[in-house]
Formats: sequence, structure tokens, C-alpha cells
Amino acid sequence: MAVAVNGHFVDTTLQLGMPETGPFKFFAKAGLMLWRLNYEAAASNGFQTVSVSDDDTGVALRTGLGMSYQISDRVRLRADWDLLLNVGDEDETGETDINVFSVGPEFRF
Repeated sequence: MAVAVNGHFVDTTLQLGMPETGPFKFFAKAGLMLWRLNYEAAASNGFQTVSVSDDDTGVALRTGLGMSYQISDRVRLRADWDLLLNVGDEDETGETDINVFSVGPEFRF
């Protein structure tokens, strides 16, 4: 059996930050994420192949926290945590919360 899931997301987020205190900057995020998931599954018994596909769309609330550390005037090291609430369809595909943790550089121009 083979299963494939493809997703497309549009994120709208408001980021609120505290004034910089030394090299550190802290912020909070809130917004909405519009999502569309495409599911495809196929199973074969050697003689016959059966395939099923479905689409699912929705809106999820999102929130998050983060901080950045100033390395130089133009470069900061940034760490974020994002929480996406109730992604998926409770009846068909299952509904879940998604946690995303990320660390990376932030460049200022």
C-alpha cells in the first residue's frame, strides 16, 4: 500500500516584539493559517489495484514565541516555536496540533 500526502499552506501572522534589551529580542506571534491537503492511497493484491484520493481544506489558529540574539549589526541568531492548532479534519483525516521548532540566522538590510 502506498500513501502520499501533499500540503499547501498560507500563513498570516502578526508578530509583536518587546524593545530590545541588550543583544536579546523577545517576541510573540499570533495569526491564521489556511491549509489544503491532498491525499492519495493505492493498494494492490497482485491482480487488481485500488486507489483513493481526497482533498481537505481549512483554517487553523497559530501562535508562537521566539527570541533572537544580535551577533552583529546585520546578523541575528533566531529561535522560534510555532504552534498550529487543529490542523486536519476530525471526521475524515484526523485532527492534530503541529509544533514547529526552528533555529537559524536572521539577516537585516
